[in-house]
Amino acid sequence: MKTIQSSSLPILFVLLSASLAHADSNVVIETALAASGFVKLQLPAASRQPITTNQKTSNDSLRVLTDGKLAAGFGPIFGNGVRNGAYKMDLGAVKPVSAITSWSHNQASKRSTQKLTIYGSRSSTDPGWDLSKFTELGRIDTSGSEGKFTAASLRATDDASLGNFRWIVWAVSPVSDLGGGENTAFQELAVEAELTEAEKAFAAIKRPNIVFLMTDDQRWDTLGCYGRTDVVTPNIDKLAAQGVVFDNAYYAVAICMPSRATMFTGRYFSDHRSGFTYPYNRTLPKEEFAESYPAKLRQVGYRTGFVGKFGIRLEDSRNTAIEHFDYFVEGNRVAVPSDDPGLKQIYRGDRPANERTLKKGDAMIRFLETQPKQQPFCLSISFDAVKNDRDSDMYPPHVEIFRDKQMWVPENWVEGKSERLPKVLDHCRGTYLHVARTSTPELYQRLARRFAVQGYSVDQQVGRLMTKLEEMGVLENTIVIYTSDNGRFHGSQGLYDKAILYDEAMKEPLIVFDGRAPQSQRGRRVDAMVSSVDVAPTILSLAGVEAPEIMKGRDLSGLLSGTQDMSQWRDAVLIENFFLQEIFSSARNKHADIAKINDEIIAGNRSYRTRGVRTDRYKYFSYYEHTPVIEELYDLDADPHEQNNLVSNPEYAELLSKLRKKTEELLAEATR
Repeated sequence: MKTIQSSSLPILFVLLSASLAHADSNVVIETALAASGFVKLQLPAASRQPITTNQKTSNDSLRVLTDGKLAAGFGPIFGNGVRNGAYKMDLGAVKPVSAITSWSHNQASKRSTQKLTIYGSRSSTDPGWDLSKFTELGRIDTSGSEGKFTAASLRATDDASLGNFRWIVWAVSPVSDLGGGENTAFQELAVEAELTEAEKAFAAIKRPNIVFLMTDDQRWDTLGCYGRTDVVTPNIDKLAAQGVVFDNAYYAVAICMPSRATMFTGRYFSDHRSGFTYPYNRTLPKEEFAESYPAKLRQVGYRTGFVGKFGIRLEDSRNTAIEHFDYFVEGNRVAVPSDDPGLKQIYRGDRPANERTLKKGDAMIRFLETQPKQQPFCLSISFDAVKNDRDSDMYPPHVEIFRDKQMWVPENWVEGKSERLPKVLDHCRGTYLHVARTSTPELYQRLARRFAVQGYSVDQQVGRLMTKLEEMGVLENTIVIYTSDNGRFHGSQGLYDKAILYDEAMKEPLIVFDGRAPQSQRGRRVDAMVSSVDVAPTILSLAGVEAPEIMKGRDLSGLLSGTQDMSQWRDAVLIENFFLQEIFSSARNKHADIAKINDEIIAGNRSYRTRGVRTDRYKYFSYYEHTPVIEELYDLDADPHEQNNLVSNPEYAELLSKLRKKTEELLAEATR
């Protein structure tokens, strides 16, 4: 078997009759008047292997390489003039290569001249850009080939092989300007190679579809399936009744950017350090996001999609993400496919701004409507709801259901300013926003109704999703995961926001529906200690894909099926907060004097940073950079609302020592 590994989907299989180590090769060139006009060298259908370049592009991003349509844009090109630039593809493993092809689109109706040398490498790791360490496989020159579109392929003769390689490089030779700025550039690159035995085994197994649903700032106890009776979430409750509900799921970090990075990458905040950690406000490098669950699934043949709030701090953020998705809609920006008429209709300019949730639901359905039948998919959806409590995302009939409803009030809701919180929190965002937004019964009820309205709007989209999957006939082979990025206090503890390590922020709603599961495994509740860091490795495991070593989370598959040996499961989870809240507030305030955000202010705000552990009964955490260190310890069986700090109680001295040690052990594991 051989596969076309390219900037295009799905993997295409044809027979390979013989394999010679260093066969002679020839060049096949074809021109066409349209992207669909190639006969001998037809374009692959969509995206496949990641491609890197040895120079920065100043025109189109590398995503143009993978859009599957040459007419969508000309690029990438290096500084609007290619001079010894190179493109490199990783095949993932050493395998026999039989053909290497490139397609280019002519700019301004001129010839698509290609002058390049093709190289291969067997290296198990990235060999870099020193081409003297590669094996030269052949050269291509399409000068004199007339045609609006040009394809050129270096192919082994007699169905043989060009050799066994993992890395293929297209190295561009100096090209003279033909006028009007035309230069050598490629928009589709493909390698035809024999499948490895592991790839053959993978291809033989039917893979499940995966839908990952994430809300924004949704407390676990705002869902009916977690015990609330004043909210309206029938579709999510049905999902829970037919799936598995985790009652002891906790965020590794409870604030949006870092939490999302954790769930996509399977890494702890102290490991990836991405988002809201000034002066360590690190962007996640491209190479690290390439190890995320969408990237890994796309590499093995999944069609990947993203809709909604991305919210991860990445190097070259938008393009870094887009490279790993075949369908990408962030906010109101349609990135891929940019020419989809359905998406253009959904995000047309005259549509009301208060339909955020509905638009995302429409984009979700559009992804499913355009899904190829024989290909597995992974769709990640991130709603802005329920965070936007001051947003006008309240189209009828949502408002009417809750307009005069008396909402549940948690026992630890605080009227006015809290006198119990540690002094270090006196001026944090959560404290002053509580006073402004949730510190009176009237303010609390208004906020609770708004969150309930938005929760209901999300629930409707979950219902649409499940109906569509059933209509498509794929529900029985689809896994649906429902969660949020973090909780929110809503006035509990005398706080409004998130990040602080009390359960209102840290406890995670986590529901997993598996359409393949027998009835005996459905409608179950699991009380094992799980973490948001487990999401990515679990998704990969359910898809039959091995998680990369960089992931630190655990696979929840055994808990889902009821086969997990609980003696081998964790008894505590690491919880962290590096968020420097005042820095964040000042940076977002257009009237703030950013120059005053200096080392002294930063040092003072580091005292907010916390870490600790949550067990099934106890919670311990410390403000470890505060002087003196502030610690909190709670017996959650006796004190579920975390009101009685036991740190100074001598009866708990031994337990306190153990939990301090456990925190350090888990931190060491997280950053190892």
